[in-house]
Parts: sequence; C-alpha cells; structure tokens
Amino acid sequence: MNFKNNLFLILILLTILNHVVKSEKYCPDQKEGLKKWSSPTTWPNGMVPKDNDNVTITSDMKVLLDCCSNRINNLTILAGGQLVFSSKHGPVSLTATYIYVFGKFEIGSESCKYAEKATITLTGTADRIPVSDPRMGIKFIGVFPPGEIEIHGHLSEPIPSWGKLIKNVSVNDTILSLNKDVSKWPLQSTIVVGSTDYDHHQSEEAIIVACPDCTKNQVKISKPLKYPHFGQFTQGIDQRAEVGLLSRNILFRGEMNANCTRSAEDCAFFDFDTLGGHIMMMKGFKSARIEGAEFKHMGQTFNIARYPIHFHMCGETDNPNFPMEYVPIRPYVKDNSIHHTFSRCLTIHGTSGILAKNNFAFDNMGHCYFLEDGSEQRNDIESNVGLLTKPSFILATDRSCEVCLHYDPVDFNGFETSCDTCNSVSTFWISNPNNNFINNVAGGSARNGFKFIFPTHVSGLSSNVTKYANVFPNRIPLGRFVGNVAHSNAFAGFNLDNALQLSHPCKDFPQQYLSLIPGTYKPRRDPHDEASEIEASVIQEFTSYKNRGYGAYARGGEIRFEFSKFADSAVGVRILATEGEIMPADYGSVQQINSCLFVAESENNGVSSGTVNQYNKRSIPGSFNQEAIGLEINDGPQSYNNCTFINFNSKSCGTCSNCGVAIAFRPNSKMYFGPRNKFEGTKFILSENIFKIPDVDANQQNSGFKNQIVSDVDGKITGIPNSQIVNDLPFFESPNCVVKKNLNALVCNAKERFVSLFVYDQDPSMNNIGVIFMRDDKPQYRHKLSAFKNDTYFPLLMSGKSYTMHFNNAPTPAHLQLQMANFNQNDSVIVGICYPTNNIAFDITKKITQIGKLYEEQKPVHLSTSIDDVKMSPDGTVAYHDKKSGLLYLKFIQTGPSSWNNYCSDNGCESIIINISGSGVYSNVSGFCKRWKI
Repeated sequence: MNFKNNLFLILILLTILNHVVKSEKYCPDQKEGLKKWSSPTTWPNGMVPKDNDNVTITSDMKVLLDCCSNRINNLTILAGGQLVFSSKHGPVSLTATYIYVFGKFEIGSESCKYAEKATITLTGTADRIPVSDPRMGIKFIGVFPPGEIEIHGHLSEPIPSWGKLIKNVSVNDTILSLNKDVSKWPLQSTIVVGSTDYDHHQSEEAIIVACPDCTKNQVKISKPLKYPHFGQFTQGIDQRAEVGLLSRNILFRGEMNANCTRSAEDCAFFDFDTLGGHIMMMKGFKSARIEGAEFKHMGQTFNIARYPIHFHMCGETDNPNFPMEYVPIRPYVKDNSIHHTFSRCLTIHGTSGILAKNNFAFDNMGHCYFLEDGSEQRNDIESNVGLLTKPSFILATDRSCEVCLHYDPVDFNGFETSCDTCNSVSTFWISNPNNNFINNVAGGSARNGFKFIFPTHVSGLSSNVTKYANVFPNRIPLGRFVGNVAHSNAFAGFNLDNALQLSHPCKDFPQQYLSLIPGTYKPRRDPHDEASEIEASVIQEFTSYKNRGYGAYARGGEIRFEFSKFADSAVGVRILATEGEIMPADYGSVQQINSCLFVAESENNGVSSGTVNQYNKRSIPGSFNQEAIGLEINDGPQSYNNCTFINFNSKSCGTCSNCGVAIAFRPNSKMYFGPRNKFEGTKFILSENIFKIPDVDANQQNSGFKNQIVSDVDGKITGIPNSQIVNDLPFFESPNCVVKKNLNALVCNAKERFVSLFVYDQDPSMNNIGVIFMRDDKPQYRHKLSAFKNDTYFPLLMSGKSYTMHFNNAPTPAHLQLQMANFNQNDSVIVGICYPTNNIAFDITKKITQIGKLYEEQKPVHLSTSIDDVKMSPDGTVAYHDKKSGLLYLKFIQTGPSSWNNYCSDNGCESIIINISGSGVYSNVSGFCKRWKI
C-alpha cells in the first residue's frame, strides 16, 4: 500500500474519531424537545410565570431557561421534569424563594462546561419561613429523590480554582506571580490573597485588571494590597500565600437585607443580615455534581441545617449494598468558590463517599468544611482551601467565648460555663477519622485549622439510625492525612483532642449539648472491639506555620507525625497521652514524632496587625517575653526520631532576648512524665538553645513539673549516649550525673535507672494534703509534691536507692495503694512510709493486675522483724514496721520483664495495698516520723 493510501486511511480514521468525540459531548441545552421558559406555549396555562407565582415543571416538561425569570415564589421540578440553563441567550437568571428538585436541575455538563453567565438568587426574610416543609425552611434549593443537580461551570479544571504565590508581594506591588497558569481568570474578577502571618484577617480581596505584559502565571490587581504576603519556601518550609478565584460565571447567592433583622440581643453580636440561601441534598438523590460555581451569602447563622452546600443524611452513597442510598455516579463538589457565608461552607452530614476537591472558601462563619455527626466515612477531601474562618452560633463549638457565655452563662447545675467547652471554630471539623484529607489548606481561623474530635458514638440525627449504632469514632484509625497545610490560626493549626457531650443537659451531664468534653482517642484495628490490636494514626507531610498557639496539639493513643514541618508558633508540637487520667489512657500505645522539622523563626517576618504584637521588626505569636518552644515533651511513652531544629538561636530571634528553646518540658505541669520518653537522631542547625528544663525549686510542688525526665539515646542533645535528663535537684544527684548548665538540668549516664511510683487511692477526706519524699542519702532535701486530681502522687525515683515518704502536716491515710511504673525486671526501690508507732494493725497485699483482662493475682505481704529481710526479699512480699520511728519499710521490685511501650510489667501492673486499723489510726497528726529532724 502506497503512502497516499495510508494517508487517506489515517484521515478517514481521524474523521471518524472526531465524530465519535463530538457525539460523546453532551450539551444539555442543545437537546431536542426543550421548550423555552420565555414562551407562553411552554406553560399549561399559556402564561409565562410572573412575580410571586408558584411554578411547577411537570414530569412531561423539559424547560430551557433562556432569560431572566421574574421573582417567583417557588419552583418545583417534578420527577421526570427538567430545567436546563441556556448558554445561547445571554446572561440568564432564576430568582425564587425556594426550589424543589425531584427531577433534573442542569447547568452545563462535564463534557460541555457552561460558559455563559447564570445567576440563581434565593430570596426571603425570616418572617416568611413557610411551614409546608420544615425540613428546608426558606431560601433553599432542595434535591429530593430521585432528583438530580448538575452544575458544571467552565471556570473549573483545568482552569485552576486557586494557586500559590511564587514571589513575595509587598504593600506597593500590583503584580502577583503564581505557580499556575491563571491566564483564563477573567478580567474584573475578584480574587483573594491569603494571610501568611499570625493575623488571619490579613487575607484580602483584590480585582484583576488588564495586564498586557503579564505572563500566563501572573495577574495584575487594581490597587496595592494592604499587607505583605510571603511567596517563598523558607528553611525548607512552603509558606507561599494561597491565591484563589472568587468570581465564577455561575453564581448561587442569597438576597440580603442591608441590616440585621433579628432581635437586638442577636444583632449585638452579628450586626448584619445572617439569613442566606442554602442547598440541600436528601437521601435518595440520583446525582449531585457541582463544579465551577460561586456560592455567596449562603448559610443561615441562627438556623440549624441551613448550609451553603449540604449533603443531609444521604447515607452510604458509595455502597451498592444500600440501594436506597447508593449513587452510581460519584457525587462531588469541586472547583467552586464559597465565600462570605453565614454558616459553614460544605457540610457532609450522615453521608459517606463524597468527593470535595479544589474548592476555595473565604470569609465564612462557623466550621467551614464540616463532617457533622461522626457517621461520615470514606469521603475524599482533597486540595481544598479555607481562609478567614469566623465564629458563628449554631453549635457551642462554633461560638466565640463571648457568645458562648452570653447565651449559656451557666450549665444545667448552675455552674459557670467554661469557654473550654465551646470556642473551637475550625476550618476543617472532623468527627470521624475514617476520611481522607490530602493537600488541603486551613489558612486562618479564629481558633483551629484542622480539628479532630472523637465522640464515643455518633451524634445528632445519626444516633437514630440503626446501622450507625456500631460506629465508634474514638476507636477508628485515621484515613489518609497527607500533605495538608495550616497557618494563621489563632489557637492551633492541627488540633486532635476532645469528645462531645452527646446527651442534652441534665444533672449528671450538665454541659451544653454537643459541647467539648474530655475524651480519649484509642484507634484500633477493629474499631468494634476495644480489646483488638492498637492501630497507628499517622499524620504525614503536614506543614504548619504562623499559628499563634500550637503548630499541632494532639492527645490520644497511637499517634505519629511523620515528615512534617513546623515554624513560627509559640509551641511547634504538643502531644499528650493522658486525658484526665493519671497514666497514659491507651495502655501499650506509643506516640512518635519522626523525621520532622522545627524552625524557631523563618524569613517570613510578617507585620503587626489586630491583636498581633511586633518585636524587633517582626510579628510574634504571643507576648513580648513569651519563649517559643519547638517540641514540648509531655507524659508518654513518646519517641522523637531524626528531628531537625533550626534557628533556636537568640542572636537571630525577634521573639524576645532569649528566643525560646528547641526542646522543652511542659512548664508548670501537674501531669506524669514517663522515664521512657526518648530522643534519637536529633539535629540542631544555628541553634544554641537546644534544650531546657524550666526553673524549679524545692517550694514548687507540682508532681509532673518536678519529676520531668527524658532519654537521649545517642547523645545528640547532651553529648552522653544513653543518658537521662532530669531536674537539677539534690533529689536526683549522683556520681553518675553531671550538671549541664546550658540545659538547666542534670544529665545521668546509663548506670542510673529511673522509675516511677504512683501513690494513690487514699482516704478521700485527706485529698490534696501533699507528700514529702526524702532520699536516705540526701536527708536534708525534701521533695515536696502536690496531688494530681487531689489524691495521686507520682515521684520519680532512682532504682537501687531507699526513700522515706511523709504526709505533709496530716496523718497517714488508713488506706493507701502504691503502684510501680516503668520498672525494668529486677529494678527496685525501698520506701519507708510514716505510720503511727503503736496501736495499729497492718493488712498488706501485693497485687498483680493485667490491664484489660480479668486476671488478678494477690499475695500477702508479711511483716518481718528486720529491715534486712525486706532488702533480701526477691518479690517484695516482706515488710518491716520500725515501732521506734513509725516507718513501714517496703520493697518495690518488679519480678517480670517489661516492654518499652508498657509502663507495667508484661505480667501485669504490680502494686502494694496497705490498710491499717486500730485505735492508733490517724494518731501521727504531723505525718512525719520522729526519726527525722524537722
């Protein structure tokens, strides 16, 4: 076959292929059989709809919206009916109080993006809320089964919804350079440049104007911005400002009054109209795909379930085993702008399987991207942005402290409401961990960027759905959390903490409904079985900067941060294992910080604004004398591996004269610190302030504060491998320890073993009286401790040494329990406890309890006539009461091996229980034994 024949065949094939592609392109407004809205013949009564009409598109009608509608009262599209927006008749609009969609509401398609101007305006005021459908209220589009809503604006992928600066922008600049091709962003469009500073109000709007000299990744704005915006990587951290397109050719909006229309009380906090429009998808809808549209003045501040875009109790849209809920064509919300809203941005409520991607939200009230009840799973939240998230009203957690205390000043029992139970507005609110969050940006909130909460069960309407009865969010591992960014948040960029008050207020549970309460996250391989294997929840490649409080604040069980970056916050990371308990709440779990980067202060200097202070020509997260901390050590067990710290150096720091410290213990802590917390592979760059124990003296009594400890496995912090860092107190002095003044600490080599002893379960009438521990070879020093939760003390002791314990100006309780923690096999201490010298009888038991199991072993502890018998006891079942001094001597020795991540022996937790009886009980009024000179 010759060349001409081959070429001819190729041309034929290309023609056929082109015809096939064209035939697959579906443009809904070009279908046959559509009848124009503007034609009287379209309507059964022969009249084009006029103001205040109730309009119905019946099952046999397919209507083309080809003009601007009158201000109709409502529109109902029945099943089989169809409303299609024309792309051939100039700008079109639809204005209605509410719209029911049982049929199809269609603007463009995936293959034929809508490029004309379309505006949907939802009207009405609070005094016109209809009673015919209380599910919806007013100013809504409701999509009911088998309804379809298809919105496909042309300002969507591949045209970017948002990008990032690639050059710094000063207050005099009008050219913005971005990392994406923005040449198709229309002139006169409104864009937003995100804050890159502590003040989230530094996000600001601008208008695009003509720029003949701009490249495809540049835009020119009509006037200079008010604030500088950072546009670079600094110390390896991407701090480039987000730039998003607000204006779209398809606009959904609420029609607003000029002023607040509510009571004077409400208007005192929200002095503007807060009754916006809302769109609601109900269970059984056939399709819901929304892209390339703009949503403005949507949501209703004082009305629950009235959110800009809302999937409401739609169930398992991704699961064909639920045919009444399954949606074969995956629902999505992508490439939209959602701005100036009055209650949230995108709400996924009782719904699983939704895709939310490339949406850009700005200036919104209440939790923005909102997973509501804890039943929501397998949703993909990818590359979405939220800037300038403000407090709202619906939930306690939406409210500011001021609003919370005003509307609910006291709880059910009449006690003052604590702001800790509310005041948690967040750009991403996540009530079930089993969702995927990838490459999202939480770029400025009045409180949190990403907020994970862990209710024990689902809440709200989901609690009435049978299939959700076995959903336990507090035991479900995280889905994928990768590549997300948080900056410019007032409290925390990432906050993983708390449960929710699931009952309405009553005597036993007095707080507001759905307010924050303490809770423990215990991820399990099988969330239905609390005893199943621990499963790690991993936060990967997270970036956090310019968050005023914490880069990340996390509390729970097996949590890991990996390959993450933290800069410019008061505290880079605080991670905790306890929640109101004495010991780590999830026994056997380990928290890890792996291969993470911490920067004290980056090249992003910022400027002062709002409540943000400035010092030495840069904005600072807190007060002038507040020390910044890179990584804050807490309870444990925790492992910090291969982390790098940069610029913790007072010469380069603007926060204060002593620029904080790379690693520090939590100051003024009352909580337990585990001796097994450890650092390895730590690296310091341009950092002289590498580690610090806060100043402590004998008069400070907080148990945690005085008993802080951490291990330096390879000596990168201390210069001594396998060393332990403890407070520089006589209580811990040893020939095996040296003072490190630059650390404000004692550093002890591997010859010293530290253990913990928990003293608790005493007579409640003697709560918080305080104890004093004294080391036999350091009798001049008194280690004074106050109680944690009124009745528990946890001194840090040194294996092989002997101590005495005295209650502070109070008699020794008649009942006492002492438990060993973080002992290795054969570690031991001897403790003499001060008791009355006469007229008492002892009942002493050694108990071994396996956590989470019913097994318990008890052995009697026998009184001997010599302290030498106590010292020689192989299992701690011998005691000696010295009737001259009153001291009862006990040996605490662990008989079994112990895994690093368990504070108890592998055989179980070993403790000694002491009960005394007789006429001499409480006769040692001072709590001190006479042997000691006071």
